[in-house]
Amino acid sequence: MAPNERRNKPRVSLDTEALIESDGQKIKGRVRDLASEGIAVSCQLDQEVGQQVKVHFQLPNSKGWMATEAMLVRAERRGRDTVWGIRFQRPDPKVLSQIERFVREQLTIKAREKHAYRPTRGSKRRKAEEKASPVRRFLRSLLGKADRRRSR
Repeated sequence: MAPNERRNKPRVSLDTEALIESDGQKIKGRVRDLASEGIAVSCQLDQEVGQQVKVHFQLPNSKGWMATEAMLVRAERRGRDTVWGIRFQRPDPKVLSQIERFVREQLTIKAREKHAYRPTRGSKRRKAEEKASPVRRFLRSLLGKADRRRSR
């Protein structure tokens, strides 16, 4: 997050369809990220920052579309599209609860991946010895036979 950003809640990446209603027109877009306070949508929307809109989107594994009133708070041009920073305005408590649960689950998954089991130096050495042990046993058995032959 850049120092000039005013985000208070963690965001998670999301790539799904979105529909933005503004001034009677409906524009399709792609959700880029999501937080409990807002959403980033990439689309060809020709509006001004500060405009009130209604945003529709669907979370993975959810049964239906969610809709909430929102305000366009930021615009960043990327190629033909504009990525809009959209802040939710009085979202329905059920919608907000689903968003918060989704964000929490995604952050948990990301944290688990980041801190996934990495063997320590000692366990790497032990695993290497376990892999090598059949070879070592074979070599020891050959050495043992050679020792027996010499003693005859």
